[in-house]
This record gives sequence, C-alpha cells and structure tokens, in this order.
Amino acid sequence: MSRCLEIPVDENEPLIRDALVELRGLISAHLPDATFAVVRREDPEGIYLRAVVDVVDLDAVVDVVLDRMVELNELGLPVYVLPEWPPARIEAHLRGTSAPVPIERLLPIG
Repeated sequence: MSRCLEIPVDENEPLIRDALVELRGLISAHLPDATFAVVRREDPEGIYLRAVVDVVDLDAVVDVVLDRMVELNELGLPVYVLPEWPPARIEAHLRGTSAPVPIERLLPIG
C-alpha cells in the first residue's frame, strides 16, 4: 500500500518543486525545445506544469510523463502536466494544416 503525504498546493513546497523539476526533465529529454510555466489551477486543484511544445499530437507529451505523474499523485503530490501548442501551431490547426505558418503571413497587408 502506498503512503499518501499531506502536501499543500504550493509550488514553493520542496517536494512539489522537485516533482516539477523531474517532470520538466522528462519532457525536455524528448522535446528539448519545450518551454515551461508553472500555474495553479483547479479541477483538480493542484500545481500544473504548462509545457508548450510544437508537436502534432499533444498526447505524446502526456505519454512521456503519465506513469510518473500518477505515482506522484498517489504519493499525495498535486502536480500535473498541461501540454499546450504554441500560437503558430494553434493557428495552423485552426486552418487545417499541420505545419505552423509565420504570423506575418496571416496578417492582412495594405
């Protein structure tokens, strides 16, 4: 049976900081161009590592960290990963293309 810790939802808590560093490292090992931000969110309440990655399938990011994220949650650490696309990838997706287009090409001229 696993031991569940009573950890406050606080990104400055040392165990949460360590978990964020570990998750960031797992993602960076596969996607070195990823950028990160730490945010507090609800549903579920916790500390979220926003990973902005330029990949076609965001599930690929989840696949990298899912097992470890579940282990951390079972230990009572409210730490989650939230993969997101960069703005250019979102724009490309909305246009129905797979490759990002520079924003300058999307702006009206004249």
